[in-house]
Amino acid sequence: MGRLWLQGYSYREIATMIQESAKTQAQLRGAEKTSYVTVAKDVKAMRVEWVLALGADTDQRRAEAVARLNEVRRKLWEEYRVATPSQRPQLLANLASLEERQAKIEGTLAPTQLTGAGGTPLANPNVIFQMPDGTVFVPPRNGHKVNAGDNGH
Repeated sequence: MGRLWLQGYSYREIATMIQESAKTQAQLRGAEKTSYVTVAKDVKAMRVEWVLALGADTDQRRAEAVARLNEVRRKLWEEYRVATPSQRPQLLANLASLEERQAKIEGTLAPTQLTGAGGTPLANPNVIFQMPDGTVFVPPRNGHKVNAGDNGH
């Protein structure tokens, strides 16, 4: 069930597949009464098992990845010390990339938000289409329907 769910099938689709398979396969005898609720409970239990299976290993893999990045960083700084001035910008770019990768691994990469002058949020653009016949069309904002006489505002 878990594999089917990971492939994008809904609980109802999985239940239907199991019910249909139970009609022809002896090892699934009794499964013809499987409901989507049963599938949902089983998938929920599998998700808990998946998280527990990754638990300790994930922290260890994260620590190993950071250690590898630290070693690469050390080597890049050694190269930087003996590099010619023309080589240094590329080495600095590589170091900046390492910092970003490490922040992603550690979960400390801050999201970026685009802002206007003074840190104010960017305004949504107002798009107005002027047709060759002289009519003006203002599309709805964010996919919302336009009320009659509203012109999209």
